[in-house]
Amino acid sequence: MRRRILLGGLALLVVLVTVGAFVLWPRGSDPITTEEALEDFRDRSESEVPDPVEGDDPMPVAGVYRYHATGGESVKLGALPTEDRPYPEELTAVVVAEDGCFTFTLNLLAQHTEETTYCPSGQELTLRDHVKHQQVGALRPEAAMTCDPGLLHGLAAARQELRCSLQMAGGPARLNAQLVGTSAAEVPASVDVGGEAQEAVKLDLSYEISGDLRGTWHEVVWFGTDWTPLRIERDLELQGLATFTEHSELVLVDRTPEV
Repeated sequence: MRRRILLGGLALLVVLVTVGAFVLWPRGSDPITTEEALEDFRDRSESEVPDPVEGDDPMPVAGVYRYHATGGESVKLGALPTEDRPYPEELTAVVVAEDGCFTFTLNLLAQHTEETTYCPSGQELTLRDHVKHQQVGALRPEAAMTCDPGLLHGLAAARQELRCSLQMAGGPARLNAQLVGTSAAEVPASVDVGGEAQEAVKLDLSYEISGDLRGTWHEVVWFGTDWTPLRIERDLELQGLATFTEHSELVLVDRTPEV
């Protein structure tokens, strides 16, 4: 009887270890192909408003953009092992428009995509929201950020104050954080795209983060005259129950998107 109990206990331990390894073990990283991005764009654009007509506020042409990329990220949730994930040499972003705003979906990895919704008004630009989708092991945490005020670029001043809140769910716990920062504009600016200098608005965004997550977020974005992101540089350091480190430099390959 004792032998049967011992064997049963060992079998249960093997099952628990196997399940734990499946849940906790890092899954690695995979790029999102251009074909997958195009499929996503076509599925989403069926219900979206098409490109803005003449007389509307400037807005990027809807479609799939390609970016040269360098950098990577390190992610850790709770007791899960740290995942170090380099970014592919080229990645995609999907742009769709609706209700006077456009959503810029950045496909860093299959395990990490981001949706940022911008609302242009004349020569001004407002951040409506930003959502990060991650996969870490078997978990799929999602962090959503909204800002009030969220004016990134205004005509009245070159420097804007930003106050944002971030909520993360789907991880080891529900986390909340506050972001206080600034957006400093350089106009006019220029950036090289495909060997040609492009006129741009350069926005230098800096946040201090407090709450359940703590750290800094520094991002510089060069926007074209139609608000297409032409170049993005980011350094992000977050600590707490969830730990995120990102460093990336993205440069647009071609101003004309694929559709």
